[in-house]
Amino acid sequence: MRRPLLPQDDSSPRRQLELAEQRAVYKWTHQAFEGIASCEGIPKGEGPPVTWLARVAELILESVRNADKIERDEERIEGNRQALKELREDIEDFEKGGMHAAFEHIASFVQGEEFQHIPVKDIADYDLLFQSIKRPELADTYQSNRSFARLRLAGPNPMEMKRITALPAHFPVTPFHFEQAMAALACEGEDNTPDTLADALSEGRAFLCDYKALDGLPGGDFPRGPKYICAPLGLFVSTKGTRTLLPVAIQCAQAVGPKNPIFTPGDGLAWQMARSALQTADTNMHQAVRHLAHTHLVMEPFHVAAKRSLAPQHPIARLLEPHFQGTVYINNAANTKLMAPKGGVDAVLALPIGVSRQAAVSGVQTWNFRGSMIERDLHERGLMDRDTLPDFPYRDDGLLIWHALHDWVEAVVRTYYEGDASVVADIELQDFVATVQAPEGGGISGLGAVRTVPDLIQVLTHIIFTASAQHAAVNFPQRDQMAYMPAFPLSNFAPPPTSTQVTQEQVLEQLPAMDLAHYQATLGHLLGGVHHGALGQYRERWFGHFAGDRRLNTALDGLQSRLEQIEALITERNERRMPYTYLLPSNIPQSINI
Repeated sequence: MRRPLLPQDDSSPRRQLELAEQRAVYKWTHQAFEGIASCEGIPKGEGPPVTWLARVAELILESVRNADKIERDEERIEGNRQALKELREDIEDFEKGGMHAAFEHIASFVQGEEFQHIPVKDIADYDLLFQSIKRPELADTYQSNRSFARLRLAGPNPMEMKRITALPAHFPVTPFHFEQAMAALACEGEDNTPDTLADALSEGRAFLCDYKALDGLPGGDFPRGPKYICAPLGLFVSTKGTRTLLPVAIQCAQAVGPKNPIFTPGDGLAWQMARSALQTADTNMHQAVRHLAHTHLVMEPFHVAAKRSLAPQHPIARLLEPHFQGTVYINNAANTKLMAPKGGVDAVLALPIGVSRQAAVSGVQTWNFRGSMIERDLHERGLMDRDTLPDFPYRDDGLLIWHALHDWVEAVVRTYYEGDASVVADIELQDFVATVQAPEGGGISGLGAVRTVPDLIQVLTHIIFTASAQHAAVNFPQRDQMAYMPAFPLSNFAPPPTSTQVTQEQVLEQLPAMDLAHYQATLGHLLGGVHHGALGQYRERWFGHFAGDRRLNTALDGLQSRLEQIEALITERNERRMPYTYLLPSNIPQSINI
């Protein structure tokens, strides 16, 4: 492997030839995903390695065995035998079809004339979907209000909540609502330290989840409708005594009125339905925006721009390449199969597929590169105060990873760039920065100019963090949490409650039927079960030294030692808190490859 060199230090004509070859292969398209930038096709070398395919095949087969066992429990569930038969027949062709075939196979659970409606008779019926695949531990705790609140801090979508010091005018929670909520929570054994709504707001202990982005959007109808989705507001409070985050109130619409009452934990079954409506809003935002748009789709333009602007021997190209492995491939499969009409997303999400796709597109177009850096995002949402929110695993573990990556990137960058002038003089780097932002290129907003060494370090750290840790935080809960549908209903099949007069039958009618819950569990088992590669493990790929430069060996040893220390620290934290494992370094893949 040739030594990495900046363009100003390399006069070889071969450099320009190789860069031209990359540009001929990596071409922009703005047609695949409604106008946002992606790579045209799947260039050679972007496909998954055999070890990745083997893991996906293993998960598919686990799902087959699980479905077999579900079918045999005929007193409770009638299995989809034809779809399962086709899955068995097609599984031997999996290595040829890869992830595209896997998504087609799983979609067979919900497509075709044999698709049957299987009603839910009891919440316990959903446990039957986990025969040979693990039932998520969340199933034992999700009904508690403490668990419901903690999902804002340690669930798949820790991106919605923000601190408030005053209530929005269209969410008129009163002191009576607050007192009613705290009394009900105290009956559950939660903190009963005297508190008031005014104190919670003035002391910075009140937090809002506002899903106004969903206001007015329609519900879907595939595979059978109608589905319902609303744009709720949820108020949460960190208690005065123990600083435990708890839910206080939910309004299931943006408009104030008698048909949109405010529900509290004292409202029994109506509160359960309101919580379900909020979870459906949260998961639809998560899947289309926080997960798909803000990790998968925003990272692909950086990969294409790097291939088009940075020669193969550019040190930044070699630093970033492992963090882009598999992204073009999995995004193509998601676009053409999972996000296709009558595909998996269309089946399980409440929004119609066209609306989900547009939400993802809007999520990319409004994503601000610098504003999405984890520390800045948490600060702007008012969530950096550890005294008010002492148990916030996404924040606390995520910042450990960010700072470790920052120090590693700094060591790499300072090895090649003597100062700010060398950053400005790097014509390939400057073209990369321009290309990833250009409307005819990547179309990424909020990056701006990169003209100093410290700024380059920040930018590269954010790219690597997003492609590794941020994706891990929003992707892997799909298996351990979101696969259990009662805790995460991706669709509602009844509108949200309009009064406190609710029956158990209405609670069940709101939830997806058993077959859709089965599909959700299977999809979550697959998407959350592929851990390919681990953060910081570069050595095998680069023949004993990073990127062809032995000068970086000490820095890489330092990164790996730092990640081992973080692993131990998070493991120790998990002994004192409800475990959060998604940002353990050993659980963070290098790239978005699933």
